[in-house]
Amino acid sequence: MFDNYLSFHLDKEPSRPIDRANFKKELAVNYGPYIEDKELRILEIGPGHGELIELLLELGLHHIHAVDVSKEAVDLCNSILENSTFLTDDTITFIKTSSTHYDRIFILHVLEHIPKIQIVPLLSAAHNVLADQGIMIIEVPNMANPLVGQYFRYADFTHEVGFTESSLEYALGLAGFKNVRIFPFLDRLSVVQRITQFFFAALLRFIYRSYKRHVSIFTPSIFAIAQNELCQIRS
Repeated sequence: MFDNYLSFHLDKEPSRPIDRANFKKELAVNYGPYIEDKELRILEIGPGHGELIELLLELGLHHIHAVDVSKEAVDLCNSILENSTFLTDDTITFIKTSSTHYDRIFILHVLEHIPKIQIVPLLSAAHNVLADQGIMIIEVPNMANPLVGQYFRYADFTHEVGFTESSLEYALGLAGFKNVRIFPFLDRLSVVQRITQFFFAALLRFIYRSYKRHVSIFTPSIFAIAQNELCQIRS
């Protein structure tokens, strides 16, 4: 299903230049504080259209690798940064056989495409190739938002599972992470959009609490910062 995912997914074609530029700005706002060191060794799992790779290059980072199961995505990302992205039919095995320990691992809107039985093994494999004090950043659609979350969950035929902040934190805990924080992914919005979302979130918060459920994040997407605090054994 992923061989031609970029050309047959929801948008039908690669993002327009204006959309690409806006998306890179959103990535910079949300993840900029975690990529300030230009010597960071970075791995992206499922780079898609390569916006993050392009942003990292623009920020002066060069130790960038990525892996994808789609040849179309690999070819596109390698056109952005030559020899950066590798094709595999088994991402978990690819990660397990890596000889590099990465300072940052990005998994952006990928986890929801993976069968549930493979999610914790993937996160565990990634945990094992994080450098000391390395950080894994995972972004997923937010199922706590009953409108946008449900749309994202079922609009893409390749989606296998959905997450809220609690289930994402739980999965990362099963994979061995002790230090996990969940944040709202901040989109670029107009004033009207911000006001609308503010009041909608307040209403949702009230409804959830009336059902004795304490949910704090209602943005369409959420992301986890999972830090590796344990020293890796070097061979």
